[in-house]
Amino acid sequence: MCIEPALFEWLSWYETLPNWLSEKDLLSAQYKIDVTYKPILSISEIRQHRNETSVECYQRCINAFKTIMSTQSENGNILFIVHSLTMDAITRYLNKADVTNIPQNEINSMGGNYPYCSILFYEELNDKSWRLSPTVLPSITFMKFNNAVNSNFLNRK
Repeated sequence: MCIEPALFEWLSWYETLPNWLSEKDLLSAQYKIDVTYKPILSISEIRQHRNETSVECYQRCINAFKTIMSTQSENGNILFIVHSLTMDAITRYLNKADVTNIPQNEINSMGGNYPYCSILFYEELNDKSWRLSPTVLPSITFMKFNNAVNSNFLNRK
């Protein structure tokens, strides 16, 4: 498992930035992290993005995604576990949608459109384009909760 601070959500949502667990703490808790992985942005570097705009946040996440895909994809499949806004940034990039003019009300509704534990599976095609494969993992429903992504929101332009 590689920890990538550059994929953290929009820092402007936080009055106080979180304290991340150290590599030592993660290892002592028996997390199987790759200690040889060098993050695109370190935790101290990500803190410098404290006042980024939403567009800068989307660009940061997209740049991290592109870097990871260009340097790690030879290792096979990659699983990204990210917050809803990061999921939206990567999805908009893969869908070739604009990331420079996202209304604030859409940003504020991310959690409802990408619920907790949402799963999106994208496959890279031979022509280097990406295809969403929505049936690879079915959504989970428990009582009144469902983790299905709002497909209308996902495919908005």
